[in-house]
Amino acid sequence: MDKYEIYMKKFTGKTNENNSWLVFVGLLMFVLGTCLLAYVFIAEMITVYFIGGFVIISGILQLVGTYKVYEGFRAFFWLIVAIAYIVTGILVILSLLVTSFDLINSVAIAFIGIGIFKILASVELKPFSGWHWCFFSGIISILTGILIIKTLDGFTEVIYIFIALDIVFHGAIYIVISSAIKSLKEGEK
Repeated sequence: MDKYEIYMKKFTGKTNENNSWLVFVGLLMFVLGTCLLAYVFIAEMITVYFIGGFVIISGILQLVGTYKVYEGFRAFFWLIVAIAYIVTGILVILSLLVTSFDLINSVAIAFIGIGIFKILASVELKPFSGWHWCFFSGIISILTGILIIKTLDGFTEVIYIFIALDIVFHGAIYIVISSAIKSLKEGEK
């Protein structure tokens, strides 16, 4: 058995052990993203606080998911994504207090970085049905970053929608991959 097969066996085993937790985290992130979509058209100040808070909560959920599922370099990889979400959420909230071009660009760069990480992760998840959710989530993150850079005013309703969709897709990643691994494990029995 080569190194990759050993890792995949450990990964699927660990994921299968925490399957309920992953589905719970995925559903919670999916609901957070959906709620965020519902609040997109609220006054900008309240919306920015909601978005920053939801992004921070998503980062915290990602931290927990990383701890429950990943080990070694892969844990470090997803830890970076979790920290990027938390820092991005804080930057989103700070963007109200400090209307700085650099701050808004930092949020954009964070989303582009998160997107690149997700696309790279989707390559590793390719053996599982549902890997494309991770890929599309990466695309949404990158598009969000680009929209933020291209929007002179900083945040608009379209950007809020993309941030919400990013979180929805991230939650879907957990649900779909967890289901695929559970099916894989049940097939081995």
